[in-house]
Amino acid sequence: MAPDSPFILFWHCHLCQQALPIAVNPGEYRKNKTVLKNKINKIK
Repeated sequence: MAPDSPFILFWHCHLCQQALPIAVNPGEYRKNKTVLKNKINKIK
């Protein structure tokens, strides 16, 4: 796997009691972790 290929993060949703896969771009993740928080907030 290339370092900058998107990866899937499994975020555990306590509301629905399951792990939700979130596609994450590693460059975005390093640059701005709020990108990940925004993705999680959209799911909630």
